[in-house]
Amino acid sequence: MRRKLVENWKRIEQRIADACQRFGRDPSSVKLVAVTKSVTIDVIRTLVEAGLTELGESRVQELGQRAAMLSEWLQRRARDTVRGARWFRVA
Repeated sequence: MRRKLVENWKRIEQRIADACQRFGRDPSSVKLVAVTKSVTIDVIRTLVEAGLTELGESRVQELGQRAAMLSEWLQRRARDTVRGARWFRVA
């Protein structure tokens, strides 16, 4: 599942880059925010390890809990191998 998840994310990023190229837009001006609603913390960790850093959650309490769990996990990881994540509240 881990490999498939990362492959799907990379495929979506490629589709964004292709669309940007078609319309003359800089791909770095587009942010893909992975909404974490109803996924486990393990799925979130997998994506963060793969390089995804923009995460969104619609439920404030869940956002706080997930952000705290992820921050604790990141502190135990080597900082040069896993970048931190930025959380957004999404509606």
